[in-house]
Formats: sequence, C-alpha cells, structure tokens
Amino acid sequence: MIRRALALVASACGWLAGGFLLSIAVLVLIQVAGRLLGLLLPAADEFAGFCLAASSFLALASTFRAGGHIRVAILLQRFGARQRRWVEFWCLGVAALLAGYFTVFAIEMVWESYLFGDVGQNLIPTPLWIPQIGVALGLGVLCLSLIDALVQVARGRAPAHGAAED
Repeated sequence: MIRRALALVASACGWLAGGFLLSIAVLVLIQVAGRLLGLLLPAADEFAGFCLAASSFLALASTFRAGGHIRVAILLQRFGARQRRWVEFWCLGVAALLAGYFTVFAIEMVWESYLFGDVGQNLIPTPLWIPQIGVALGLGVLCLSLIDALVQVARGRAPAHGAAED
C-alpha cells in the first residue's frame, strides 16, 4: 500500500513537472507575442526560471521510477545476479543518502527563505520560498523512491526502475 501511494505521489509530481514545462512554453509565447505588439511582460523570465527549477526537481522521482535516469546497465549486466544485487544495493544506498542530504538542506532553504522573507530581485517581489517548495518536494519524493528501491533490492525483489530496463 505504501509503495502504491509513493508511486501515485511520484506520478503526480511528474504531472506537475509537465504542467510547469507547459507554463514555460506559455510564458515564452506570451513574451514573443508581447514583443510583437510592443508590450512587456514584467518578470516573465524570472517566472520561467522558477517553473524550470520546479519541473526539473519534481520530475526526478517519476523519471527514476520509470527507469529514465542514466545508469550504467552495461556494467551491471557483466556481474552475476548476486554481485549485481550488491552493486545495485550499494549504489541505491549512496544515492538515497545523497538525496536525503540534499532534501534536508532544501527544506532548510525553504524554511529560512520563509523566515527571513526573501524575495526575488525582479520587478515583481515574489517570496522565494514559494518556488523553492518544488525543489524540496521533488528531492523528498526522489529520496523516498530511492529508499523504496533500496528496500526492494534488500528483499531480493526487482525495484520499480529495474522493470523498465528489462
């Protein structure tokens, strides 16, 4: 049940990432049309940057679960089943630790931006904790997905990302 909920959350984050990519396209189209009409859309480039950061980080977990991240599958195929499991376990453990480390600091960044009232340096003073939430959320869901895959490998099962390779 927890794995299914995590898969749904990762999928929802992937859809959100797609929505932010669509927002970037809309912002660019509005800027192009505005320039042709002599109108200026203030801070559109800043909002496009916020959308880019959100889409990049929110897509991490769904891409991982779909097997879309770069892996050295050719190297892993050279190992026997037992050795491959240990190498996979070690790689997932290191990745989960790193993702957890970055998640903690991303959450701290959001919290400190909220506490100090940090705002963007453009025409529209946007509170920075709002776009930073996408970074923290994406890293958090990636970390949970990596831990889930680590547990699956420890139990001798194939992780979700491995099914895409086969």
